[in-house]
Amino acid sequence: MKNINLKEDKLMIFLFVMILTILTVLLIFFIGSISNNTNSYKSSVVEDLKLLYSDYDKNVVRDDVTRIEYNNIKIKYSDLKDKELIDKLNNVDNYLKEKEIASAWTKLNINYISQNENKVLNGCEAACLLMALQYKGYLKNMKLYDYSEKMPKSDDPNKGFYLDIFTKEPKDKSHWIAPKPLRDYGITSSNYINIFDGTGYSLDDLDNEVKNGNPVIIYLTAQFKEPKDYYNGVPKNLHVQLLAGYNEITKEQFIIDPWKYKKKSSYWIRPKKEVEKIYNELGRKAVIVR
Repeated sequence: MKNINLKEDKLMIFLFVMILTILTVLLIFFIGSISNNTNSYKSSVVEDLKLLYSDYDKNVVRDDVTRIEYNNIKIKYSDLKDKELIDKLNNVDNYLKEKEIASAWTKLNINYISQNENKVLNGCEAACLLMALQYKGYLKNMKLYDYSEKMPKSDDPNKGFYLDIFTKEPKDKSHWIAPKPLRDYGITSSNYINIFDGTGYSLDDLDNEVKNGNPVIIYLTAQFKEPKDYYNGVPKNLHVQLLAGYNEITKEQFIIDPWKYKKKSSYWIRPKKEVEKIYNELGRKAVIVR
């Protein structure tokens, strides 16, 4: 009886070992299969990603890669988990975004004129008007100082330039000219009739003007600071600048500042909301040179 039980025990052990061996072989085969499939999948991703690169190993994206090519591969591998490959894919996305943002800019190529370097310390309106007119092909040889001298003067900014256009005295008030007389001076000084008082236009309207190639003289504040100390309808820190571009994607404005700052650019790229807030607060004052 003991011999029979012993034989049965041995048989059970043998069967257990056989089953364990078979399961181990199957597991190894399964793991190998998964590994092979994973490697095959990864190889497929790499081969497709290489189509987006001019030098895959150095992360150099093709100059002419398109958003459609990128999207096709992104959709195909939407379940991608490999961080290295995801980074490769994101690298292409970032490259495309930079190109798209760059191409979304509308910028007018306007030759710059500085009011302070030409010793016209309060001549921001004159400088902007002259830049806009020269961009349109008028008054090409006109100097800002001479142009500012000829601007009509008045005790009423709605009729001519109020206070001194060349110096900052008195310093407690804005030296300025309103859009209508500025427009009138632009027309009479250049014989170019396509100059319009844009007072009341929305910033979207002004962007459309720029899109059509028309620079816009826009009434804002110096360095886009909060308006302060109003007198005669405008703040003490009133500063007229030239709207010359915008970006449809980033919603930014490209603005030429006639005041030349030391160690700073004379061009600003500012958020549209910031520019719009100041522009609206100052009564939406603008002059359009079409």
